[in-house]
Amino acid sequence: MGKEASAEVIKMVIEGFSDEKFSKSVDDFTFPINPENYSVTYESAAPPKEETTASKEKIPTNQVLDLRKLSLSFFLDTTGVIKLPSEYSKLTVDGMIAKFNKICTNMNGEIHTMNYLAVKYGKLDFLCKLSSLSISYQLFNPQGIPIRAKLDASFKEHLDPEVAAKRAAKSSPDMSHLRTIRAGDNLPAICREIYGDPSYYLQVAEINNILNFRSLKPGTEILFPSIQK
Repeated sequence: MGKEASAEVIKMVIEGFSDEKFSKSVDDFTFPINPENYSVTYESAAPPKEETTASKEKIPTNQVLDLRKLSLSFFLDTTGVIKLPSEYSKLTVDGMIAKFNKICTNMNGEIHTMNYLAVKYGKLDFLCKLSSLSISYQLFNPQGIPIRAKLDASFKEHLDPEVAAKRAAKSSPDMSHLRTIRAGDNLPAICREIYGDPSYYLQVAEINNILNFRSLKPGTEILFPSIQK
């Protein structure tokens, strides 16, 4: 029996667009070395509302987690230890950084701002704009030219106006909610309010490591994730 063909390695790609509907592609950056991991965090675009308890204590409630932030770290390396794709074989580390910046950080003169970006890797398809970039030069050749650098990048989700308007509906089950528990609240009732179905309380309890859903402590924050029905 012959050897089985090795699976193709999929590379993370950042594609740049000149419009916020992500329909006009301008260029892309293929990662020469995939990041080992990435993280997605949820943020609120607006401060939470406050409600006053019977004891006159103000607590936040109904905070909507409507935006995501993608964070990742990756290396650019020309030491020869790692085999690079052919398109990078003649580039220096600074040349690779310039290629990344052309897509992600440089101003697009057509729209007078940075490109809109789509970060794609496996099932990840994150529509965003770059929010921060840190470059750490880690190895140099005898002439002082960098031959390895680590880049830490953060991307903030960008929604076109139509999608943003849909997410603005706080009762939508297609988005995550962070709810501060008040006296008298119960999980099935909140699930009915958010999802239109109280039966999701078991999933919410599992996600939040709630052992006794019948006894919720006031002031506790509980995440109600988006649920695809």
